[in-house]
Amino acid sequence: MRKRMFVLLLITLLTLCGCDSYRNNKKSLTDIKYTSYFKEHLDSLDELPKEVDNLEKNVDRYPAKLIVNGKDISKSNYVMLVAKEKNEECYFELPLIAIFKELGYKINWEDETTAVIKKGSKKTYILRAHAASLIEKGRNWDLILFMGGGALRWKFEDGVFILSDDYVVSLLTTEFHVSINCDIETKTVKING
Repeated sequence: MRKRMFVLLLITLLTLCGCDSYRNNKKSLTDIKYTSYFKEHLDSLDELPKEVDNLEKNVDRYPAKLIVNGKDISKSNYVMLVAKEKNEECYFELPLIAIFKELGYKINWEDETTAVIKKGSKKTYILRAHAASLIEKGRNWDLILFMGGGALRWKFEDGVFILSDDYVVSLLTTEFHVSINCDIETKTVKING
């Protein structure tokens, strides 16, 4: 937990004051040039485990429906409605990479934890799934970290990146301009974009 908090603090500091622009040589898109002060701490992101489970424990989970651009992708993806107790707020856990694919984005894995996400000639994004980090190339702004409200709940395992719906809704509506409708009663999430 301390390591996760340190990484989030580090990413915040890097985003606010320590980042230069991406290198535009023949280097990997995930190679970011940082001030030397932060370089050794950033390298610790690579030391994070390849599988991370930061989802809430001791809660009830129910299978839910995920419909993206009219297509139900629930059967082949992890989609859950989480309910702590009857009177408490519920939320969905959604497969972000699968959503991007259905919205027409190409996903190219550079290694087992890092993906390049792009649609046509539009912006390019770098997902470091084991660190719950999505950075727009050239902007150096962690979109996941600064989009959500509340606790960051996420999981990365076997190439599947699960994120709680408050972060997915904020991210997709603000940054990717898609519409999302979450219906707790029917356990359905509809995304159009």
